[in-house]
Amino acid sequence: MNAIIRNPFDAGGYSLAEMTQAINILPNLYTRLGEIGLFSFEGITQRSVIIEQLDGALNVLPSVPLGAPSTLATRQGRSMRSFGLPWIPHDDVILATDIQGVPAFGGAENEQLATVMLRKLTLMRRKHAQTREYMEMNALRGIVKDGAGTTLYNYFTEFGLAQISVDFVLGTATTNVQGKVRDTIRAVEDNLLGESMISVYALVSPEFFDKLIGH
Repeated sequence: MNAIIRNPFDAGGYSLAEMTQAINILPNLYTRLGEIGLFSFEGITQRSVIIEQLDGALNVLPSVPLGAPSTLATRQGRSMRSFGLPWIPHDDVILATDIQGVPAFGGAENEQLATVMLRKLTLMRRKHAQTREYMEMNALRGIVKDGAGTTLYNYFTEFGLAQISVDFVLGTATTNVQGKVRDTIRAVEDNLLGESMISVYALVSPEFFDKLIGH
């Protein structure tokens, strides 16, 4: 049953109106990485984590005459790196003015504390989820940033890696796009470092995608 409320658009305030449906407009929530499941969650009890790295060497072994000395294995390099965890607190508050004299959303009855609390907690949870998605997306680029754009970690610097890039030159009509794609795939294959793959999955901006398929 629809609620009968005082008409807020009547300048005199002496007429009634019938409220039918309410519209709750929510901002976009980007969850592509969460849907893919690329990053797994692992809870810890400390404020920092240590990553141990073992540098192996893989080479083709030569043949030697029967009875000759064997080739010697290369010793593996070993190193450790420590990363402090970012602290991202977010608070909200419920004031008396949020409840007292305020009608419930989409209704005529009074706003309830539990409803306001649930609405605020849901929004806070969505903000943290969006922050995680944003930081994970930047981690794929090799540079982790927070919501303010501050660089937290540059993984190329931390692990001594050279950033590899392929310029598709999509603004030039004569660009061999298929060749650029092959260059990208080969760059990935050359830097797997012991991993294996069966395909390449690329996350690109809408602008890049439009230029790519329209080339």
